[in-house]
Amino acid sequence: MRQCGFDSFAVRKNKSADDALKGLAGMSVLYGRSVTEPRPLFRRR
Repeated sequence: MRQCGFDSFAVRKNKSADDALKGLAGMSVLYGRSVTEPRPLFRRR
């Protein structure tokens, strides 16, 4: 989400911020291209 401009996140009061961060950390491969990686995923393979 940071790649498309999101720099803050709201977590519901009944949810844990630590659990939310763990969920975001699991995404290590970006599909679409960006400024930092201009080639889409299918071009990188």
